[in-house]
Amino acid sequence: MKTTLLSLSLAALLLAGCSKTVTWKEEVQLSDGRVIVVERETFNVSGGDEMAHGSGYRPSEARIRINTEGIVTEWHSTKKDRSQWPENPLVLDIVNGEVIVMSAVPTSPTCDTYSKYVFHNGLWREETLPEEFPRRDTNLYLRDAMGMPSFVDLPTKSKENQSSRYPRRLRQVGPHRTFCHG
Repeated sequence: MKTTLLSLSLAALLLAGCSKTVTWKEEVQLSDGRVIVVERETFNVSGGDEMAHGSGYRPSEARIRINTEGIVTEWHSTKKDRSQWPENPLVLDIVNGEVIVMSAVPTSPTCDTYSKYVFHNGLWREETLPEEFPRRDTNLYLRDAMGMPSFVDLPTKSKENQSSRYPRRLRQVGPHRTFCHG
């Protein structure tokens, strides 16, 4: 019995050491001009990609909690690329009372595909984007690394998101469902 408890305790410690969660709150400006504050989380697991020689941490899931009129809605990333990196949420909006999240996931070494999720009647559903649609500027914070500030305001986000370290395909969604580069 003691051996089993010790084994379980060690396993729990090892698993806890293999993941890190980054959490923050951020201001988000909606298409109608309103500014709301959302809670964001990125769950990271040990083992970076081949560029990092498998060291460090890499994202495994992204979450956004939206509190609108006392109702909390939580979006979770559902898609992953071939290297198991989760889709990147780029746009959050509320239109006609429905919460919308738009994201990007790499589908090849040079292409990303955008997705649109709508929270309707208590459920998230994916709506297939047309091949062409109006371009939207990213309104979610692109940075989600260790050492994040606990709160990100609109000016900080605007400055950071416009940094050349982020490719154009992440600073906008559209006007094409698939964005190929390089």
